[in-house]
Amino acid sequence: MRPKGRGYVLKDKNKGERSSGSAGLGAVLLVDDEPAILEFGKEMLEYFGFEPLCAENGEDALACFGERKDDLDLVILDLNMPGMGGAECFERMVRIKPDVKILVTSGFAPVGEVRELLDRGSAGFLMKPFRVEVLVEKIEEILGLSLSPVR
Repeated sequence: MRPKGRGYVLKDKNKGERSSGSAGLGAVLLVDDEPAILEFGKEMLEYFGFEPLCAENGEDALACFGERKDDLDLVILDLNMPGMGGAECFERMVRIKPDVKILVTSGFAPVGEVRELLDRGSAGFLMKPFRVEVLVEKIEEILGLSLSPVR
């Protein structure tokens, strides 16, 4: 599913899908310019009971963040995107909500840039490609949860 409207999408509850947050979990904003990653990430987050919000660039991510910042549990943010990159998006989100939890991902990121984001409050970093199990473990660590599939 491609992002719609303002560039982010809430799961369509009218298509027989599991209702979002049915495990009592909150919203996660997934930001990546690769449609396959957005679709897979959306499905994985739903599987574990989160309400996924997807954005394919920094501008759309900030629009979504501005509207939903108070009920977002986590942002998963790719660093390398066209337009506003992940580092700038990260900085703007932190200015809006200093205690936001942001997990940064990248297939290529200079060590210095990653270290700087970690020093500025990033909740963690994952190098792409990564296994689903690694992402789930990182989300559990950041949010202090033990995730299990929603039935």
